[in-house]
Amino acid sequence: MRIRTRKVAKNKRKRNSQTLEAKDTIAVKELIDQFFTYVKNKQTDEAILMLYRNDQTEDGTPVSLNNEEMAEVRAMLESIPMAGYEIAYMKFSEYYANEVQCNVIIREAGDGIPPVTTKIFFKPVFYLGNWVLCLSNSEYGDKSLG
Repeated sequence: MRIRTRKVAKNKRKRNSQTLEAKDTIAVKELIDQFFTYVKNKQTDEAILMLYRNDQTEDGTPVSLNNEEMAEVRAMLESIPMAGYEIAYMKFSEYYANEVQCNVIIREAGDGIPPVTTKIFFKPVFYLGNWVLCLSNSEYGDKSLG
C-alpha cells in the first residue's frame, strides 16, 4: 500500500493558507487595533499582556513573555511617542507562520516634512481557537515571509 502524503499535504497546506487569509484578517486587525489603542492610551501593561513568543518551543506554541521580556517591551513602548499607526501589510501562510508589519507614526507629516515612522512586526498565531500576537524577533531567527 502506497500513500501519497507529500502531495496531499502540499494541497492541504495551500487550501489552509487561502482559508486563513480570507476568514481571519479581520480578527488579526482587531487584535492589532486593540494593542495600539492600549499603547496610545498609555495602558502599557494591557498592551504587553497581549504579546507572546512562539520561538522558544519546538512546535511553535505561544508562551507569555517573561519579566525581562516584558521590561524590554515596556521600555520600547514608553520610549516611542506614538501619533498613530498603519498596517503596511498582512501575510498569512500557516496558523503559526504569519507576519504583519505596522508603521508607527512618531510625528505626523507637516510643512513639507514627511512623517517620522518606525516599524513593528508581529507574528499572529492561531492557538487554541483564538488569534494571539507573537513578537517577531530577528535576533532569535525570525525570517520575513517575504
